[in-house]
Order: sequence, then structure tokens, then C-alpha cells
Amino acid sequence: MAQSERLLLNVLPKKIAETLKVNTGTIAKKHEMVTVMFCDIVNFTPISSAMAPEAVVDFLCRVYDAFDRTIDKYKVEKDKNYR
Repeated sequence: MAQSERLLLNVLPKKIAETLKVNTGTIAKKHEMVTVMFCDIVNFTPISSAMAPEAVVDFLCRVYDAFDRTIDKYKVEKDKNYR
């Protein structure tokens, strides 16, 4: 998979990324019921500032991989665009 494709899939759910490739207009779906999970790594700034950049990236990759395995297991969608 191309690096740009992988980055796109890290930002958007697979279905959305594929839809946006063929449809550049606005896409939206209505869901009757949703669950939202917010996560935070407590003390991330002081912890990561004491780590080598490569170690920070490795740590975050392992965290996201664990989330992605859980997401795949339960067939849910990930939306990293919430701010």
C-alpha cells in the first residue's frame, strides 16, 4: 500500500476514504445511536519530552495499533478528525 494511502486510512475510516476517492462532494450519514470514546495519554508531554523522537513514534504506533486491532475486532469506525 502506498504511504499516502496508509496515511489517508489513518485519518479516515476505510469506507469514507474509498468514497472520497470517487465522490468529491459532501458525504454524510445519519446514525440513530452512537458511542464515542475519547482517549488521553496522561502526562504525555513530560513523558515524551524525555524520550528520543523515534521512541515516541514507536510508542504511539503501538498505541494506535492496539486501538486498530480493537476497532477491527468490533467492526467500528475510527474518526480522528474530532478536535
